[in-house]
Amino acid sequence: MLNDRFIVITLKTALDIQNKIQRLKEVIITNYLIKGISKTNDGSIKANTKAFDILPGLIEPDVLQIVQNLPGIMSVDERISNINVRGGTNDQNLILYEGIRMYQSGHFFGLISAFNPYLSENITISKNGTSAKFGNAVSSTIAIRNSDNLDKKISGGIGGNMLSVDGYAKIPLSNKTELQLSARRSFTDLLVSKTYDSYFDRIFKDSELNTSSNINTLLAQDERFLFYDFNAKFLYDIDNTSKLRVNIMSMSNDLNYNQVFTSTDNNFQETKVN
Repeated sequence: MLNDRFIVITLKTALDIQNKIQRLKEVIITNYLIKGISKTNDGSIKANTKAFDILPGLIEPDVLQIVQNLPGIMSVDERISNINVRGGTNDQNLILYEGIRMYQSGHFFGLISAFNPYLSENITISKNGTSAKFGNAVSSTIAIRNSDNLDKKISGGIGGNMLSVDGYAKIPLSNKTELQLSARRSFTDLLVSKTYDSYFDRIFKDSELNTSSNINTLLAQDERFLFYDFNAKFLYDIDNTSKLRVNIMSMSNDLNYNQVFTSTDNNFQETKVN
């Protein structure tokens, strides 16, 4: 009798457990590393640039620089745009800007990010488990989105550093339309700063453009470097369920380098890079 009762009690308890299903709420870790970065339960990391805190050593909330401070992400050659995720190469990352696949993400051979952090609003980083709708994302997917809502008021800003000047603006055209603009241009073709010299020596170290004075005698050197990027987004809210978004982006890097020197046998030589 005792054994039968024990079996009945065990079965009844098992049935009660099956009937009670409790769903846990989604867990989101806020202020991950710094304010404005959150980690979701699917493993992706979302960043809100409006709430960004600048990392130590930076003068602006650079998007790609913040990405490199996440676990498992680094740059082997210490360039901002060359990102290595979990041992993968930088060409195995998929970078999307407003849904546009980006094949170029930096200026000055990868030392400067090509994205305006003040106009970008939402950034999603997936180091693994990338959605199947994204192709060619072996290591990671980095999706950058600008503001998608109409502010209905004029706002903007300008800034600069020892390499370039930049600015952005949000201009409402009507109650249903808005234009977002951002631009940046270097002034290194007009004015050379110590920052530019450091960047130039960093990227061309141990290359033919840095000839040793012990072997060759430099007679003349002329260098001209220019980069710029421009982004425009047109927003049109047709009705409560339909929206139209048009994005235009342009970026360029231009280097002209001319060097004249004499070699050990007193022959004139010239090096040109365009």
